[in-house]
Amino acid sequence: MGGLQPTRITFFMILWLAAIVAGVVTGGAVGWSHCGFWGGVVGGLVGGVMGHVVGVTPDWLSTRFMFRHIARSSDEGLWKIVNLGFWNFYQTMALLQLAARGQDVRTQLPRIVKMLESDDELERVYGWDALRIVFPEETKMAADYDPRAAAADCRNKIARLKATL
Repeated sequence: MGGLQPTRITFFMILWLAAIVAGVVTGGAVGWSHCGFWGGVVGGLVGGVMGHVVGVTPDWLSTRFMFRHIARSSDEGLWKIVNLGFWNFYQTMALLQLAARGQDVRTQLPRIVKMLESDDELERVYGWDALRIVFPEETKMAADYDPRAAAADCRNKIARLKATL
């Protein structure tokens, strides 16, 4: 399983799709009214590209804001983020920043392993991302782990890592 993958449909994804559709429809209509069929085709393509740019901008800006906020946070602020009652990519990035600052983040390994054993697939995906990003050596002990597999399979694949804790 390579790279980070979206875990659920977000407001930003819906906004992006709506912007593309609006761009294609608007560009196509304008092109059609001025230049006929081929104008509509070219207008739709140009409108789709413009819609894409408009649609990804809010997601891009919010991601930049998140990374800037994490980079500027104090260690205490980052630990507060990590210790929130839920876990998502935001907590993973805060934990990574703490590791980069030389903080002892291994205390979070039991929590991450527990996420990897969860019955909830989304929780396993977040746990797997945290393990791969923050703990590359420990990831080698569970190289064939797939968070989208059945929960029982996930528990079996993570047993070796769990035994080392």
